[in-house]
Amino acid sequence: MPSSRSVKDGKVDRAADDAIARFTTRGILDFPISFLPNGNLATGGIFIIQAKGNKFVQVKGVTL
Repeated sequence: MPSSRSVKDGKVDRAADDAIARFTTRGILDFPISFLPNGNLATGGIFIIQAKGNKFVQVKGVTL
């Protein structure tokens, strides 16, 4: 992911920082994802998912 700071003509676009900090979504398996103003993940993580029948089951997870 590129930096959350948009730089144009040597000036930082603070609106980009504010926008990334307000951005939240849900991942493909419905886990929440959000970011800090500097572009780092605020929530999220790594999950090992196993398909059992017609469902996905979390086997292991590491969250931020």
